[in-house]
Amino acid sequence: MIGGFLPSGDYRLVTPAATVWLVSLVALAASTVLVQALAIAAGVVCAIAVASAWRGWVGWSTVSLVVVVGGMAAVTAGAIAFRLEARAVHPLSHSEGKTRVTAIIRDDAVALGPAAASRVRVRVDVDGVAGRQVAPVSAELTGGSSEWSELLPGQHFTAVVRVARPRGGDLMVARLSAVSTPTLLGRPPPHQRLAGAIRQRLQMVSARALGPEAAGLLPGLVLGDTSSLDAVVREDFRDAGLTHLVAVSGSNFAIVCGAAVMVVRIAGASPRVTAIVGAVIVVAFVILVRPSPSVLRAAMMGMVGLLALAGSRHAQAMPALGAATIVGLLWWPELAVAPGFALSVLATAGLVLWSAGLRDWLRDRGYRRDSPS
Repeated sequence: MIGGFLPSGDYRLVTPAATVWLVSLVALAASTVLVQALAIAAGVVCAIAVASAWRGWVGWSTVSLVVVVGGMAAVTAGAIAFRLEARAVHPLSHSEGKTRVTAIIRDDAVALGPAAASRVRVRVDVDGVAGRQVAPVSAELTGGSSEWSELLPGQHFTAVVRVARPRGGDLMVARLSAVSTPTLLGRPPPHQRLAGAIRQRLQMVSARALGPEAAGLLPGLVLGDTSSLDAVVREDFRDAGLTHLVAVSGSNFAIVCGAAVMVVRIAGASPRVTAIVGAVIVVAFVILVRPSPSVLRAAMMGMVGLLALAGSRHAQAMPALGAATIVGLLWWPELAVAPGFALSVLATAGLVLWSAGLRDWLRDRGYRRDSPS
């Protein structure tokens, strides 16, 4: 135990993960110039610490923390500064009124609520403005449900939109409101077409086997697909505070991956092979249910358990959690301001740190798996 509270273990990646998280929070709320200055300052501090240790002025043990914190801060701030600069020079940042854009659908359309039941919101990557190709940058597009709700992720399209400034707090370049219907360019990637066919098949089977209200509820409970959910049922779930039941979360991954791991282990596979199979299942499930923030959070935390299983060592779970947090924040900095991501990391850390101790504590007091109580 460390200080009588934390169990002994490998905590080396906790500091880098905390540094990346803190710098991401600051960078998302700051201007491009300030983020660039932070990246340069952190890089200079890291370089001075390395040079001091290299010349023998101080020991590596003395400056190791400074090198780690400065290096991770420089990398994080530099990566976000690059994205902020790309957003600042993007044509949509200086556009007003209507323009034609070319973009790629990145997620399923989400209904805007009862007040705007006929409109949906969808995340897109804009790679063309007014017929000119540009570097892809994320944007939020709203449009009519009938035109946009059926488009699959990965679908390339062009449409006339009205441009508005982004809300802030993220890396989106603009808010777009569709003026025309989308003109499709090509087809979605094969894996997205397969995922769409599976989701559509589940809707058809549900419609044949269940009543009108339950038919739309089953795809939501299994895959988080609420596109066919009855408006009255949707509103009832919202009023009852149960909308999380029709959103993909850790429980879905636990059921799917747990079943796959159990079958593979019963077949006699090694922990490493079991972890590989579990990872493939996680990736396939993410594609099937769409890589929304809640899905990515659950997938990252599931990967933590699989990495620990691959090494057959409980002590590897904490480094795996730190690595997953670092990779997730560098890839998608907006996770730093998502309360759900913080709760997922804290919950997983709690399981990693204290589940074994709690199990032993209960066992020492007579609570066993086969106990009737």
